[in-house]
Parts: sequence; structure tokens; C-alpha cells
Amino acid sequence: MAHPVILGGKLALLLVLLIVLIVLYGVLTSEQFRVALVVGAVVFVAGVVGLWVVVLRSLRNPKSWLGKFMVLSHAERAEDGYTSAPSRFREMIGRRGVALSKLRPSGTARFGRERVSVVTEAEFIEQGTEVEIVSVEGARVVVRRPEPPESKETKG
Repeated sequence: MAHPVILGGKLALLLVLLIVLIVLYGVLTSEQFRVALVVGAVVFVAGVVGLWVVVLRSLRNPKSWLGKFMVLSHAERAEDGYTSAPSRFREMIGRRGVALSKLRPSGTARFGRERVSVVTEAEFIEQGTEVEIVSVEGARVVVRRPEPPESKETKG
């Protein structure tokens, strides 16, 4: 489905063209109107094709004067300090906290004094339940109920 702003713009343009055609139909003879209609259609098609040629050429050559305005040339690299998630989340893997809300599967948990938006591994966890951070994927902090201590000893 088309975005309402884009659709509205197209409808407004068609309405303006319709009004111009109605005015021309009343002023021009039928032969002149037919010629004006053909010339208008040719100019419209040429304009659309010309616009696409300019856009495609500028996208293919981002160093051109028009391409500089249309193509993002700056890269935000991790080496320059840009990251998708704070590094403190990665350092929190293995920490335990308490679910402040029901996690079904997303919600909020407290780790020390910090509130963190978290998601579970597709399980529902009640408010007040102890949780453990098992992974961090970008800004997504994944938690689960910690395993009881006795089950860790029997596995070993």
C-alpha cells in the first residue's frame, strides 16, 4: 500500500492536471485541445524519464555534484567508536538480576542499580523472578531463569 503522503501528492497533481484540461477544453477548439493533450503527454513522459536518468546516474556516480547530496558516503565504523549497543551490556553476560515486570517475552529487569530492557528465550517469566543475562545481540539483552546449583553439579 502506498504511503498516504505520496498518494496524496499524486492525487493533487492529477487534480491540477484535470482542472487545467477542463479550462483548456473550454478555451481551445477540439483540434487545438487534441494537440495540447499530446504535447502535454510527451512533455510529461520526457520529464519523468529525464528525472529517472538523472537520479540513476547520480546513484551510479556518488562523487558527482548531485550524487554527493543523494548518497551517504560517510561510514560509521566500530574502529571509530560507533557501536550498536553500549559495551557495558556485553560485559554484563552472566550477571544475575530480578525481573521488574512480567517478561512475556520482553520486559524490564534490574541488575544491581541498573534497569535494562530485556527479552527471554521464548519463555514467560513472572515479575520478581531471578534472571541471568545469557547473551547480548546488538541492543538486545537476552535473559533466562538461572539453573539451580545442584543441576550444574550433576552435569559436570
